[in-house]
Amino acid sequence: MNETFSLQEVYRKMSCFSVMGADFKDRCSLAMSVKHCGHIMNFFKYYEILYCGIEIQNQVTELAVIITFVLIAIILMITTAYLVDKYFAPTLKIIAVKLNMNEYLAGVTLLAFGNTSPDLMANLMPVRKHAPLFTITISNSLALILISGGMVCYTRSFKINGHCALRDLLFVLLACELLIFVMLHDPSSTAGEGIALISLYIVNLIVVLMDRKLVGRTIIKLHNEIDLLLNESVSVERDTLLRTKITKLRELELDQILIVRHRHNEANLMPSSHSFSRTRSLNGFSTRKNSELPPAVNLLQTRNSMYHPRNRKNKSLFIEFFKDLVPVDLDKWNERGWLRRSVDILLSPIALPCCIFIPVVDYSRKKHGWSKLLNCTQIITNPFMFIILTQAMITNEYDHWHLSIDYNYASWSLCVTVPLAVVAFIHTRTDMPPPYHILFVILTASSSMLMIAICATELEVLCCIIGVVFHMSESFVASSIRSFSAAVTDMIMNLELAMQGYDRMAFAATLAGPFFCITICMGVPMFFQHARHHGTAHWLFGEHGANCYYFFLLTIFTTLMWTITFNFFARRSAAVFAFTLYLIFILYAVLVEWGWIHEFADDLSFEPK
Repeated sequence: MNETFSLQEVYRKMSCFSVMGADFKDRCSLAMSVKHCGHIMNFFKYYEILYCGIEIQNQVTELAVIITFVLIAIILMITTAYLVDKYFAPTLKIIAVKLNMNEYLAGVTLLAFGNTSPDLMANLMPVRKHAPLFTITISNSLALILISGGMVCYTRSFKINGHCALRDLLFVLLACELLIFVMLHDPSSTAGEGIALISLYIVNLIVVLMDRKLVGRTIIKLHNEIDLLLNESVSVERDTLLRTKITKLRELELDQILIVRHRHNEANLMPSSHSFSRTRSLNGFSTRKNSELPPAVNLLQTRNSMYHPRNRKNKSLFIEFFKDLVPVDLDKWNERGWLRRSVDILLSPIALPCCIFIPVVDYSRKKHGWSKLLNCTQIITNPFMFIILTQAMITNEYDHWHLSIDYNYASWSLCVTVPLAVVAFIHTRTDMPPPYHILFVILTASSSMLMIAICATELEVLCCIIGVVFHMSESFVASSIRSFSAAVTDMIMNLELAMQGYDRMAFAATLAGPFFCITICMGVPMFFQHARHHGTAHWLFGEHGANCYYFFLLTIFTTLMWTITFNFFARRSAAVFAFTLYLIFILYAVLVEWGWIHEFADDLSFEPK
């Protein structure tokens, strides 16, 4: 009896990742007995799949299956990028349009939240309960600035908002130092430390809003002063002062450009998502010349492009339904080459489920993405699937090797969604979206964020398993593989916006994203999980934490240097430098992991008793 009790106590305290250290014949029973395995997994119990389902008994078979897991991890990264590109990014732009935001404010709030929200959700998951969160957060921030920011600078040539960039970099530096302070001054994490980090984000947000208000007042003041100077008699002093004020006014108005512009009060305009011509450089490292913005999209025209009062209400209802359900863009199929067609075909297994359940709301598309029959069915299927997946993640109950699916709560949603879908079908037309089409943004944003969170969590677990199989430390996996996979998604979103003409917004998000990561993505877990962790420095820092910290400081200071040196113009040489610095960081982490060089941290020492 005592032996059984002691085994249960061992299984309760044992880490799931230590299962890999046992013999192959014992791993199945351990994977089913260790309590930790049921907590850190998300939708699938991968260890039970490996050692109970497939029954791996040797390293060769294990390596072959792990290579399959690597391919699954790549598919999860592509799925996340696809969700961000097609669903989440357009909703962020629409929200910015409705809130009348300028590019910078949208970048530091909505886009930064969209880029880092998967990390926030993952930090609250059980898989990161004892993970080196500091290493994960700082390495993600490092990759975001160097990879995502570097790609934006390499692709586009634009003038950075100087005072905002300096302020953001200094706030990021302050947040990093505050995090180091709250980690090291107390042996355990507290809710107050989490509140301190969250409060710093609120202070930054207040400063940003106050700055925009003051800039608006300065613009009004400059307009009045220019009007007074124009009424004065012509002189050299008057012309010099007038040119100075006009130049300053143009710079401030450029920073205050809204996401949506107005032309003759006729219709709202926004940059198109279509490709546009750019001046080609002589080689791959020279800075591109300033290119023209893509043609503006008339929101009213795209909304009513298919409308005609003589059309039947349900004209081409089923043809439109099956056309929009096909995961390949049939209108552009003939225009694309074999490579793009191959990519579309490979993405079809990912795109088809998304097309079925997630509505598309995009102001740059015809009818803003409205498809009557498909959207009416999504009123029913989208909340139904959202409730099922959310309930499964909250209850965390497994049916053998996967999460159990419960339809009890989701079935009640049909009482509301089915009547709404019927009313929407009767009230709407096929050739024009209804006035309440904007409400579909709620369905799109919530469901795409949930799917991104699921992909991020599964990717987290797979990275841990892959690292353990290849004898990598958890801290190394966090600082290299996890950070790079997270930066790829952010890079795709920011690069897509930069290509559409929102380069200033994308660059603002690359600086605001790390600040959100450090303050919110670290503050919220410390607030909710403070009672579970002791020895905060060891829990958060990890083996590679000091390396990430010093390279992060180097990134902040060098970014400050090149922005000031280049007079706040984005140049390709800065992008090449960013890529080089990140490669040096990865090389240093690899050499530390192999034991060839020593990390920046001090060796652990214990005082004799």
